[in-house]
Amino acid sequence: MDYTVKTRVGTAKKITGEAIVYLVFQDNDEQPQLPALPQLPEKQLADFSAKQNEIQLFYQGEFACQKLLLIGCGKSSELEAGKLTELGGRVIEVARQFKLPELTVIFPLQLNFDREKLAEKFYSGLVLAGYKFIQYKNQSDDEENEQQLKLQHVTVLIEDARSEKTITRGGEKGITIAEAVKFSRDLGNTPANKMSPRELQQTALEMAEKEPKIKLKTIADEQLKKQGFNLIRAVGGGSSTPPRLLELTYTPENYARTVLLLGKGVTFDSGGISLKPSKKMDEMKFDMSGAGVVLAVIKGAADLNLPTRLIGLIPAVENMPDSSSIRPGDIVESYAGQTVEILNTDAEGRLILADTIAYACQKWGEQADCMIDYATLTGACLVALGHAAAGLMGSDDKLCEQLLRAGQQVNERLWRLPLWKDYRKKLDSKIADIKNIGGQAGTVVAGCFLKNFVDLDKIPRWAHIDIAGTAWGMEKLNYRPKEGATGFGVRLTLEFLSNQ
Repeated sequence: MDYTVKTRVGTAKKITGEAIVYLVFQDNDEQPQLPALPQLPEKQLADFSAKQNEIQLFYQGEFACQKLLLIGCGKSSELEAGKLTELGGRVIEVARQFKLPELTVIFPLQLNFDREKLAEKFYSGLVLAGYKFIQYKNQSDDEENEQQLKLQHVTVLIEDARSEKTITRGGEKGITIAEAVKFSRDLGNTPANKMSPRELQQTALEMAEKEPKIKLKTIADEQLKKQGFNLIRAVGGGSSTPPRLLELTYTPENYARTVLLLGKGVTFDSGGISLKPSKKMDEMKFDMSGAGVVLAVIKGAADLNLPTRLIGLIPAVENMPDSSSIRPGDIVESYAGQTVEILNTDAEGRLILADTIAYACQKWGEQADCMIDYATLTGACLVALGHAAAGLMGSDDKLCEQLLRAGQQVNERLWRLPLWKDYRKKLDSKIADIKNIGGQAGTVVAGCFLKNFVDLDKIPRWAHIDIAGTAWGMEKLNYRPKEGATGFGVRLTLEFLSNQ
């Protein structure tokens, strides 16, 4: 984002500058609910119905600014809470269209939502819509420069001074959440030669150095072997960059509970000996998106000073083919002591999470309120749900309902899938305790594999979120790019934590 977002209280008529933007909604008769406007051409107003994405531009009038822009938003009664971020994104989209250097947008007080929550999501949209990943471009294309957003300043105008504190508080929270999402997107978009397990550890270390409430512990090298993290070591054994387990702890003052967050951190997934097809293999830099969610949520929680202690566990590995890689047919003893028959080395995410889950239960089980893991785990999830929703599985109905609700509130939808014993049977092995793949229903079977390593006596509240179809490739929205990392899961989890 190369523009600032600030808040002020006042009246639109006194605003000077390039443009004032109104978000206009229809009433029940599908007529626009026009704000108190100066005298404007009646024909232009008559032609404006405030339908979704309709725009009407006026010049001068009684305003001190140069332009007045009306953006149609359809019926306010049909606006879901999860879509509120799109309002802010739409403002930036219009600013791009008209190449505005600055604008003032009137905060939509007429909407029937909690004003602090509305501000949070509206400001998030304003910030997220400006996201670009161009760190490795030395010079932008001429065509891109022509279309580039020239915006430098966005001012949100509050016309009701009584709402200033509420809206400002919500807006600041929204900006903080948006920055956490952008951080997650940057991690996912960074190429694997710039984001190995070593660089992922360095990123976590830099977070801990900047925030006293965050501490980092790393288990690597001989300690991984000594403590029995054999599945993590097996998956990362073919890479020139050794694997490691990152353990971040965010500890606020007087915290009420502890939540465990686990993220798959495969910084590049070639498939190992079970090599992937070359087509779209470049996308496998996104295979650490679960780790990106965990890091970004901890960063966001610290910046928001949320009163929940978070334990973030990230097994960071690179899955590469080499003479020291695991092979199909190998049997490896897990951290939990169970033996795993490896039938496909490309089903590696569940292996590193199995060790991490078992470790989390052993070390934090007596203290954790719940445990949630995030992983780009299965291509089968993309087949089942496409890019519209992430797969949710879990052991506790209440926890799953809370996550589903949080997803609806931020338009990061989840769909719950079963973990029936019928699916667990597909993982039975004749020569080991469990095998790592099991035929059809791949997403659910992978969830059953993970559940096998959860000690439900210690952590009865566990949820698994498969973000394989949502970490990238989702439908383009004005605040979310179609290409590259989406940061899916960050807003969802921060909403979940805030709701508690």
